[in-house]
Amino acid sequence: MNTPRKPRRNRRRSESPTSPTSAIREREEILKSIAEFAAEKERRSRMTPEEKTAENGLRLRRRLESEPALTVLLQPTPPGYMARARCRADYCSFAEEAGKLSIEIKDEYRIVLGTQPREYFHVSCLEKMLDLPSHAPTRFRLDTDCYRWNQDWPWTWGLMLRKWFEHGGCINLGPIAGYIKVHKRYEKEDGDYDTAWIEWHLAHQRKCNGDEEVCKCPPPPEAPAEPFLQDYQTKKSDVCPLSEVLRHGYVERLASAIQVDGLLNPGFSLVNPEREQER
Repeated sequence: MNTPRKPRRNRRRSESPTSPTSAIREREEILKSIAEFAAEKERRSRMTPEEKTAENGLRLRRRLESEPALTVLLQPTPPGYMARARCRADYCSFAEEAGKLSIEIKDEYRIVLGTQPREYFHVSCLEKMLDLPSHAPTRFRLDTDCYRWNQDWPWTWGLMLRKWFEHGGCINLGPIAGYIKVHKRYEKEDGDYDTAWIEWHLAHQRKCNGDEEVCKCPPPPEAPAEPFLQDYQTKKSDVCPLSEVLRHGYVERLASAIQVDGLLNPGFSLVNPEREQER
């Protein structure tokens, strides 16, 4: 007579079910997070736009203080279809006017935080949140990267913006605008001088053949005096808003020139056309 075998017990350990205590704790944490989010949303809904902007600015200032490597950059907005970045301000006046939660930045210039991923803002939105002049030029700078849409060259910034960043907004636009006008006239006069000097030199060579003793040519033309940029800096208490510079008709005038180091050298440098009187 065959004795039936005793069935073997499964030696694999079965997964222990989640303990009731752990499940309850997890549920409580989720409910707490939901309640905190709802309370924060309710609190923010009672705030005015100005209060929201001030609070957002405080958070951003604390973020800059805690992240020394974080930079803020002014950059030109890419043209047309490439301008897809949306303003990250919690309260964006442009989005508010359009009745949207967020809106693409279509201004000529925008501000970007060097985070990962990058965060973009309207200049006017971030200007309400941060004291931008106080952060220039250490934390708030002009973007000097090369742009694919600019044929892989950097943007060449105009004189007004370069001086605004150099002096932390302590500039008077009037003298700078006056200098730009004078410099434009000087460039024309300098070009006319080059032409006149070449004509004089050729005539002198033809008539006198380099013999200074028999030369009866008129004296060579005089070069025009190059103007100097001066008297445009202001006191620390007299700061020009960045938005005012960006609205100026001369904001892109007298920009830096790109100087290529050589045909065999891919490097380049930016050359500023202005001459400034030493203080």
